[in-house]
Amino acid sequence: MATVFRARDRVSGQEVALKEARLGFERRLEMEAVMLEELQHHRILRHVAHGKLWDGRSLLVTEWLRGSTLHAAMREGVSLRQTLELGYHLCEALAFAHERHVVHRDIKPTNIFLRDGSTSDLVLLDFGAARDTSLDDRLTLDGVLIGSYPYMAPEQALGELSVGPAADVFAAGLVLYECLAGHRAFEGTGYGVLAKIVLADPAPLGSLNPMVPEAVSRVVMAMLSKDPSLRPSAQSLVSLLAELRAEMVECSEVPLVPRRRTASVAESTTVTKRPPVVERQLD
Repeated sequence: MATVFRARDRVSGQEVALKEARLGFERRLEMEAVMLEELQHHRILRHVAHGKLWDGRSLLVTEWLRGSTLHAAMREGVSLRQTLELGYHLCEALAFAHERHVVHRDIKPTNIFLRDGSTSDLVLLDFGAARDTSLDDRLTLDGVLIGSYPYMAPEQALGELSVGPAADVFAAGLVLYECLAGHRAFEGTGYGVLAKIVLADPAPLGSLNPMVPEAVSRVVMAMLSKDPSLRPSAQSLVSLLAELRAEMVECSEVPLVPRRRTASVAESTTVTKRPPVVERQLD
């Protein structure tokens, strides 16, 4: 939906990221810019400026980050302590956004950035697919899925018109599951993985990795409930994960399991069309 450049802010002299909308996605970038400007939180990518270029193209300027994505860190494996830490900080960011009626809709390892590779300094990226649920300003047409196939909630995979904060919680649960198990909860590509998300239950974490405490497994599996109303809120997860971190202060620093190599093409798909439908209405 956009191209990102490294640039220099002539006011501060600092390096920044300049995100330029591609043709047809100008309105989405403008909405992302407005949301980021309102979401001033240390766990969310910092807004610097936004506006238009001389030729009318929309642009968004944010801080330039140094480090790596969680996706890169997972290739080597993430420890139990690191998983609890990143889960806590991710839910901090989501709780803050949800309180302000913003649903991210594209939580995945490549959108979770670790400054200097540290899970203690997590930053949530890319609100290009996000939606402010308090506004009746819908851009997504019926028949278009927003999100990334392996990290969609069941309600996203079914193409429901109203996707709320619980979808972000489900995706965050998928990310934590992958850290603990070493592979995704639902393997596959395209419509095959969407079918699994809707119809299948992931294998219990304890059966895949005996090093995962039952208390941790219960929280993650609750996040993966098919029914959105049964998932804990991001705010309650902040408290739950804080308690688990305190209880497991001596937990292992050894990476649980390296991330198993899987196809990345599906993960990079953020806007995908479903089969043609009879009616097309605004989402």
